[in-house]
Amino acid sequence: MKKYFAVILKCIISCGLIWILLSEIDLLAAVDRALEANPYILSITAVIFALQMLIGGARWGFVLTSIKAPLALLETTRLFYIGAFFSQVLPSSVGGDGIRMFLSYKHGLTLSQAINSVMIERVITLVGLAALTGLVLPNFISRLNLLNQNSIILVFSILVFGLVTIVIFLAFLDRLPLHLHRFRIIRGMSYLAKDTRYIFSSPKLIAIAIFWGILTHVCISTYVFVLGYSLNLHLSWLNCVVLIPPVMLITTIPISIAGWGVRETVMVVALGLIGIPDEGALVLSVLFGFSAIMWTLPAALIWVLNRSKNEVASLREIKKTISGNSKK
Repeated sequence: MKKYFAVILKCIISCGLIWILLSEIDLLAAVDRALEANPYILSITAVIFALQMLIGGARWGFVLTSIKAPLALLETTRLFYIGAFFSQVLPSSVGGDGIRMFLSYKHGLTLSQAINSVMIERVITLVGLAALTGLVLPNFISRLNLLNQNSIILVFSILVFGLVTIVIFLAFLDRLPLHLHRFRIIRGMSYLAKDTRYIFSSPKLIAIAIFWGILTHVCISTYVFVLGYSLNLHLSWLNCVVLIPPVMLITTIPISIAGWGVRETVMVVALGLIGIPDEGALVLSVLFGFSAIMWTLPAALIWVLNRSKNEVASLREIKKTISGNSKK
């Protein structure tokens, strides 16, 4: 019942936020804006999306190689692509991460390697977000009024502080009292701490991690820029690089159905800082969501064609392990 209640609550939040937005914008203007979309320019997003999947697979592969659990680039990209599909169709926008953990475990990784690699890979995307924002923010905020400048600086400061806190927390999970290490979940945390410390204590690995993180957000921002261009929105690439990554970050907060409603609300607020009309930002966000679903649909076919009986056994083993941890 708790599971169904959570899904219902997410539906209410998604529908409520979208209803509020629709009640406050010019629907006719939004429809006209949507009809202006250039299908030829939209087709370019398929190439950018494919590149994003390749970058995601390479980023995850870097983490796996760093923690001595390498998978081939083709395999990490395929699993990342399948995870992206489930992120679009499951109630939580981060549901695809759980699928990646499961599938990589099925492909021979230990449970700790599967979980740790995905968690660290997510942290790397945050590191890339902070690094990229720090590089382009000075040039961007000079175009805003004082109030908006202070707001963005505050949000960026909170992001950096939160990121540093997360990395430190993960890196020292194995410093918990020894008597707690009899619990399997605590031992798993200690493995996560060692893997996190190994990557973030090496200047070379940190530099590579920042590179992949920055490249990730540049690609996503370019995707949104092309979508905006197809809608004839006056949206520069620099504006996208600064504003879109935080929007995507907030969208991953698991309070709505696959980020719907939250993404639209945050997109309208963020793009409003640079004068983009509300109906244009809303149409852009909706187009982003539907195009992502469309480009990930082939991943569903890939997943179905590659399923095996071993997946069912592996999933049951993971559930048994997690259930055992909770009982202890």
